Amino acid sequence: MASLPSANPSLNVVTRASRILCVGLGLLSCNRAPGSAQPASSKSSATPAVASREGRVSHPARRVKLLAFSDFHGQLEAGLTYEHRPVGGAAVLAAYLHHAMLGVESESLILVAGDHVGASPPISGLLQDEPSLLFANLLANEYCIGPKSDDARCNIVATLGNHEFDEGVPELQRLINGGDYPKGPAFEPGYPGLKYPVVCSNVVVESTGQLLRPAFVVREVGDVKLGVIGAVTCQTPHMVLPVAIEGLRFEDEANSINTAALALKQQGVRAIVVVIHEGYESKAYVGETRADAEVGEPIAGIVHRLDEEIDVVITGHAHGFTNAFVQNRGNRSVLVTQALSRGMAFADIDLSFDDHGEVTNKVAQIVPTYADQAPGTQPDAEISKLVAAAREKVEPRVDVVIGKTTEPLLARAHYSGETALGDLIADAQRAAMGSNVAMANPGGIRADLPQGDITWGQAYAVQPFGNYLVRVTLTGEELKRYLEQQFSADGSAKINQVSGLSYVYDPKLPVGNRVSRIIVGKKPLDFMHRYTVTVNSFMANLGGPDAILVAAKPRAEGPGDLDALVNYFKSYPGPIAPPRLGRIRRIH
Repeated sequence: MASLPSANPSLNVVTRASRILCVGLGLLSCNRAPGSAQPASSKSSATPAVASREGRVSHPARRVKLLAFSDFHGQLEAGLTYEHRPVGGAAVLAAYLHHAMLGVESESLILVAGDHVGASPPISGLLQDEPSLLFANLLANEYCIGPKSDDARCNIVATLGNHEFDEGVPELQRLINGGDYPKGPAFEPGYPGLKYPVVCSNVVVESTGQLLRPAFVVREVGDVKLGVIGAVTCQTPHMVLPVAIEGLRFEDEANSINTAALALKQQGVRAIVVVIHEGYESKAYVGETRADAEVGEPIAGIVHRLDEEIDVVITGHAHGFTNAFVQNRGNRSVLVTQALSRGMAFADIDLSFDDHGEVTNKVAQIVPTYADQAPGTQPDAEISKLVAAAREKVEPRVDVVIGKTTEPLLARAHYSGETALGDLIADAQRAAMGSNVAMANPGGIRADLPQGDITWGQAYAVQPFGNYLVRVTLTGEELKRYLEQQFSADGSAKINQVSGLSYVYDPKLPVGNRVSRIIVGKKPLDFMHRYTVTVNSFMANLGGPDAILVAAKPRAEGPGDLDALVNYFKSYPGPIAPPRLGRIRRIH
């Protein structure tokens, strides 16, 4: 099987004592490294076969295969490329997973590290992502029988990502447990819910103090007992509308995982895998796990604090490559992986065990799902049928042509953080609301637009969240302060796309003083003047330490952000060319 060529819920029954242990997290804060700072990155350390913790001599005797992917985001159809070759699509991904398990099905476990749904193209998103979850059901074996009747032989375990919370807890629970969408069947009547368990150790229901999902499950893979703990980034409240996660508390990841690990050890589990929706994009390479591979924050700091018994950490969220060893708090090597996103690759992990159930060796490869070579040339037939049915359901709506482009409009950011597609979206939103300025968050732009005819479905793929536009009024001083908030003290930045506005920034200057030369329209920013500013509803309602947009008055609501983009295309007199970059300029 080819390796990556280059960079770029079902409840496990536990004792009452274990349950209390797994949910007693109420006093823990969402703090990545309490008591000490962690290094910015961690070099791996290859670990050969290890002795058991009682000092007994161990001899490799048994093997388990883990197959992991994350951030699928409803990418049911083909159409993606990697290294200029076609990759992915649910049926192709399934073909690769089945091929990897061939002959070792009973010794294999599939792990899904969150964001399986949300921010999806219309073939999934318009159908409440039910087809994407049914795709995962089709990967399940005969022991996966539903969220309320767990069997330790079930071959899939998933955790939550931040996007699983996009439409609120009731919809999340419906997608897990089954039942038709309240406004009518989304895909087919009688949606059954998931066949497999969803675990998450760090999301607490504040009213009860109980976990939203079980912290872990125990799997029997071959004759090995394996604990699987789930977790989601504790930064989720900064990525999801407050109303969607009202009543939930997102705890520190490492503390929550360690609490679950303690409960697993009390049950006699000696091998533990963590599936966490948090990660880091490392430099990609070909082949098995390298001793010199590096992993950075935030995931390195989390792994450094993990229980000594944890052997593997499957990550996600960064949509990147990771295949490295990182030391846990006991200076034992933890295998850490991440396999890109949207079904473009998967992690193929081999574990060896001794007769005491200890992991003696672990190694991984990140495998691209190329569709132009076997097994990708023979997509899974049953999943192909599912994808075709979903496509037929949405086809009348998505194939309507709304306009044309002279060349591709890309979401890929320039050095400054500005993107041609982002500029166009901001222009469309400013036109829709008649404001002085418009700003669009980069995380809300999920796909490129090709050259030529543009369909409604392609526009939906760019903005799939269903946000609506909000026009607020800010003073010049507030607008300047809001622009400064794009830059964090650690040097990171999330650059909003802008229209009606230009500015210069220097990331080397002190926080709060990085933005200068602000022009609104054709005039320098006036701190006392009041400007109308259009943003989407996610930005307008997202809280924070200085929630300028939330407090801004007056507020006027407008059309959906997707409608604004569609109408902008329809109103354009001819093909649209990419806007000229230069609205945002970076110094240094």
